[in-house]
Amino acid sequence: MSIEKMRSEFEAWCKGKYPNSHFGICKKEDGYRFSVGQYVDANVHIRWDAWQASRAAIEAPSFKMYSHEGCDYYDAEAVDNAMEDLGIKVKA
Repeated sequence: MSIEKMRSEFEAWCKGKYPNSHFGICKKEDGYRFSVGQYVDANVHIRWDAWQASRAAIEAPSFKMYSHEGCDYYDAEAVDNAMEDLGIKVKA
């Protein structure tokens, strides 16, 4: 996932949860408070760091590939179970 897509998903979630947050991003190094690309609102930046870390920590397991009449597939139940073991909610 690109950083732009991840940032877009984060901001959409954060705006819904914390509608009064400020999403300004530092455009130039000021040598004191902010780094380029950092959210100016410290609370938003902390949430952004946590958001990125939560996505970086997920390592999907490998699955056995099955084949039948020219179609390759995975066992859906095995995939669902593995995702739940990672703490990821699986929608039915």
